[in-house]
Amino acid sequence: MPTTKKTSNRPIVSFVSAIEAGDKKNLAARFVAFAGLKEAGATLESLSVNGAHFADLKEGLVIGWQGAAFWAKFDTTKEGKAILSGKVMDRFGGFEVVSKAKNDWATDVSGKVGKMRKAYTDWLAKGAVPDAPNGAEDPAVLDPAAPAPAPAPRAPNAKKALRDRIADDVTAMGNAILLDAKAKGDKGRQLEADDAGELVVAFNRVLELVGVKKDKLLKLPAA
Repeated sequence: MPTTKKTSNRPIVSFVSAIEAGDKKNLAARFVAFAGLKEAGATLESLSVNGAHFADLKEGLVIGWQGAAFWAKFDTTKEGKAILSGKVMDRFGGFEVVSKAKNDWATDVSGKVGKMRKAYTDWLAKGAVPDAPNGAEDPAVLDPAAPAPAPAPRAPNAKKALRDRIADDVTAMGNAILLDAKAKGDKGRQLEADDAGELVVAFNRVLELVGVKKDKLLKLPAA
C-alpha cells in the first residue's frame, strides 16, 4: 500500500491507486487499504456518482491501472472520439499498448469503478476479511534470529476471531516494513523513510482499532 507526500493529503486517491496497482492475490494488503478508505470516510454514497469521493475513486483507479500520465490525458481530453494510448494485459500476463477512443476507455473505467466500489462496500457490509494468503510474511521468517511464537491451539477447521486475524495480518506486514528499515545502504531499502513512517502510522491505527495495546504497536528504529 504505497503512499507518498504528494498524495498523502488525498487518501482516497492513494488507497484506491494502491489497490488497483497491487497484487490482486494479496488479500491482506487489500484489507489494509480498505481499512484506510473507511478511516478516510469512504461510503457507498460517497463513492457513488455525484458522491463526495467519486472523483477521487475514479482518479485513483485510473492512476493505479494506467499511470498518472494517462490519467492527465484522460481527464483533460473532452472529445469522446479522441484516441488515447494505454496498456492492456495480454493472454500471457504481460502488457501491450492499445490505442482507442476516450469513450471506449471511459466504458472500461466505469466497469472497474463499479467492481471496486462493490468489493469495498461488500467488505463494509459483511466485515469479511479473508485469511492471509499462503506465503504471507511471518515475523520469525522476516528475522531469522526471532524465536518462532508458539501458536495457540485451535480446534480443527476453526477460524481465528476477526480481530485476531486483522492484528496478525497487519503486524506481519508491519514487521516487513521494520525489517526493510534496518537494511543498510540505498540499495538495501525498498521504501523511503517517509513512506515507511506513513505506513507504520496507518498500520498502528488499524491495530489500535482492533484492540492492540500501545506497547505492542509497531516502532520504527531511530534514524
